[in-house]
Amino acid sequence: MPTTDRYTFQFEEMVEMMVKRAGITEGRWTLSVEFAIGAINVSQPNTEVYKPAAIVPIVGIGIQRVAETDPWTNLMFDAGQLTK
Repeated sequence: MPTTDRYTFQFEEMVEMMVKRAGITEGRWTLSVEFAIGAINVSQPNTEVYKPAAIVPIVGIGIQRVAETDPWTNLMFDAGQLTK
């Protein structure tokens, strides 16, 4: 059996896994990503010319409940599917 070094998931699959892990069984949930922002001066390769740059790290990934009336997107999962 071959060894797998990487797994890739669709957004809806990630939300489904988090909903299951949290024990949620009702409501519509969407992916939530929290970013931070930082600044740094960087030089171009082989020069001493510096330019300001932004660093935007991901500091958290989670889920957030959305209203039943919100339009459906590929970032959502309906927790009610788990009880059917």
